[in-house]
Amino acid sequence: MGSCLIVSSLDKSLDALSKLLSNIDIKIIESVKSAKEAKDVLAKQAFDMVLINAPLSDEFGHELTLRITEETTSGVLFLVKNELVDELSQKLSRHGVMVIGKPLNRSMFTQAVRMGLSTHQRLSHAEKENLRLHEKVENLELISRAKYTLMEYLNMGEAQAHHYIEKKAMDARISKEEVAKDILKTYG
Repeated sequence: MGSCLIVSSLDKSLDALSKLLSNIDIKIIESVKSAKEAKDVLAKQAFDMVLINAPLSDEFGHELTLRITEETTSGVLFLVKNELVDELSQKLSRHGVMVIGKPLNRSMFTQAVRMGLSTHQRLSHAEKENLRLHEKVENLELISRAKYTLMEYLNMGEAQAHHYIEKKAMDARISKEEVAKDILKTYG
């Protein structure tokens, strides 16, 4: 089950797009009528996909597509008149925006939505992995600072300081990070 934010100034288009999406595998569908409303909603809630039907009432829409790709992991579909597809695709595809011409071809639209959802999944996975690795680096830096503190204040060698932290963590049944925090609190 996916979620989608539809941004379209036209009620008729909102209804038609909602109907198409509900036939695919998108169960949570929200809609707004302007770029400003979209920015407000996206600041509060994450979506698997954002579908923008150009032009919008307050901007054409390509600025919004770029902002979404920079700030979220949502797949982005940008619906424009057929004659603008090539020009906008050249500018936006390098940012991960899929540009689709109107009137819509149902099978092409379905395929693009599925690609957008898979893009979101891939980006979400990469973001989680990035956060995990960032946390791991922070923990290693914390432990290194604690080791150097032990080396400075207790005249231990690096291997001895490392062993001290590991043994203390094992004996107290706490993480090495917690031991490192205690060391830094005591000596730092």
